[in-house]
Amino acid sequence: MQLSSQRGRSTLAQDLLSGSGNALSTLALVLSVGMLAFAPLGMQAAPIGIAAGFAGVVVGGLVYMVLSSTAARLGGPSSATALILAGLLAQVLGDPALELSTAQGLSALIALSATTVVLMGLLQIGFALLGLGRIAGYVPQPVLAGFMNGVAVLILLSQLPVLLGLPALNLITDTTALAGAQPLTLLVGLGTAATIWLLAWKWPGAPAPLIALLLGSAIFGALALGLPQARLGPLVGALPQGALLPDSLLPLARSDALSLLQRHALAVLTTAAVLAVIGSLESLLSAAATDQLTQTRHEPRRELLALGVANIASGICGGLPLVMSRLRAVMMIQTGHHGLRAVFVSSAALAAIYYAGGPLLALLPKAVLAGLM
Repeated sequence: MQLSSQRGRSTLAQDLLSGSGNALSTLALVLSVGMLAFAPLGMQAAPIGIAAGFAGVVVGGLVYMVLSSTAARLGGPSSATALILAGLLAQVLGDPALELSTAQGLSALIALSATTVVLMGLLQIGFALLGLGRIAGYVPQPVLAGFMNGVAVLILLSQLPVLLGLPALNLITDTTALAGAQPLTLLVGLGTAATIWLLAWKWPGAPAPLIALLLGSAIFGALALGLPQARLGPLVGALPQGALLPDSLLPLARSDALSLLQRHALAVLTTAAVLAVIGSLESLLSAAATDQLTQTRHEPRRELLALGVANIASGICGGLPLVMSRLRAVMMIQTGHHGLRAVFVSSAALAAIYYAGGPLLALLPKAVLAGLM
């Protein structure tokens, strides 16, 4: 009896360790992908994007955990879906009637983004009911490779202004802006990226993004102390602490927010459809990959239903589009402890980091996050 009790306590301790370690390893991804999704907003992108990233991975992740059929039920934002959402926001920002400088205009834009994620979830539920989950296995690999390579190039271009310490400008059409580039900001960002590449090459099992986040922030701090007059780029800034609450769709009750959604209804629907297709393909392929690691088999129909409901929950809370996170799943599988309790601990730890560590997250350099991305 005593042996059984000790084994139970050991399992709980292992799950706590596995879940907490997974949360810390995921932190850099949530921070950087959130900033990517709202990059068109310029200086306002970091706090809003980071809050949206946490809302998606915590709220949507918990819903996905309950409904998923995979061995490691871990969901989170991805660079591909974040970039697609950023494309919609960039288009909407060209609306002359949108006053982004006001709180009402900003909340209307966030409500439009949240509506897109909710529609994505509804479409994924439709995919599941139509039995479209099995189509993922027939998508040609060159098509997926070409798409992901295109995403990589677009991500690099989207982060160039931050790496150079410049506002959100189109550096292709406005090359004169390069005259204001900040070399030390670029050094911090490239140093962060180089750290990830080196660690992934030398020590593949190490949590490279987390180590790079800490090291890049330390370099930024050292330069700021040693060179007080140096231009190093801005910090993230204060995070909206109410972002994980289900109030992001409330602005649609106002005429201005509803009018914004109506003017861009076609773009919202198109983006939601693209997100649903890409997010479903990415998730089902990731689920198949984790099946090979765990010798299990997921149910495509159930997986799409889980993703759909999770994205609806994420959108209601202002979160980013959610996919099955292969990176998080593999990291947790490698620990040998990837049950529901460990997954729950991971989501709870991320929520605690957001609420308790908000003041520290606000001090993160944007150049470091761009380097991570």
